[in-house]
Amino acid sequence: MALKINDTAARRQYTATDGQTVFSVPFTFFEVDELKVYNDGTILTYNPTPGNATEYSVAGANNDLGGSITLGAPGAALGDVITILHDVPVERLTDFPLSGPFQIESLNIELSKIVAMIRQMETTLGRVISLAVSDVSADFVLPDKTERANKWLAFDANGDVVMRDANSLPSYSFGFFFTLSPASNEVVCIHVAPEAFVIPANFASPAARGSCGTNPLASYILSVTRNGSAIGTITISTGGVFTFATSGGIDQAFAAGDVLRITAPAVADTTIANVAITIRGVR
Repeated sequence: MALKINDTAARRQYTATDGQTVFSVPFTFFEVDELKVYNDGTILTYNPTPGNATEYSVAGANNDLGGSITLGAPGAALGDVITILHDVPVERLTDFPLSGPFQIESLNIELSKIVAMIRQMETTLGRVISLAVSDVSADFVLPDKTERANKWLAFDANGDVVMRDANSLPSYSFGFFFTLSPASNEVVCIHVAPEAFVIPANFASPAARGSCGTNPLASYILSVTRNGSAIGTITISTGGVFTFATSGGIDQAFAAGDVLRITAPAVADTTIANVAITIRGVR
């Protein structure tokens, strides 16, 4: 039987309601194991009789209209992002004899799978960075790994890909200081971003800097927030050594108007004094 392969993306994404278990698969697929199902970034496991929400069953293989997947109980949580992807193995398993009866059904299946492979490639290419059809040609080949390690991806005057040292990018910096020991939970810095900028992972490259005139009696941890949400910490050791950390060890992006606050610890340290810190980022 010939299966129709419609011009439908080989990927569908849903934002789940609380307890939702059934999600439609609006494209043709051939085998149950060709579907890859994700809850946010976590891939789920196929099971004909799913025992929990990390497993799913499949209905509708070899159907022109597609089918559905069903999560195990208790289903998805409110706001979970469920992604269903068609991943056809790129292979050919049917061989047609040089003589004898012609296997029309096998040929139809092979042709349908070829079109499905093209469709999944089209879906993948639609999610990558590419040149507009109307754009001129450009060199998008990345340099070797050693050349791009610890560098930023940028574009030169011709629009071609180049690697730039972090210190060569437009920088963004601001500083603050306190001479006396802050009170418990005292806000020691408020900075309103006049333009978009990024604090790099762990405040490094370009690196933040700090100086402490009188060291604390114990490890002193300043909390850093963006619009009230924690994005990192600045720790000063009893030896005056500064350790800068961003949440998750990743870049922290600010939009114009975002407010960065730095707050002293809940337990005041009466010794620490004459602290100056410069935060650096890139625009």
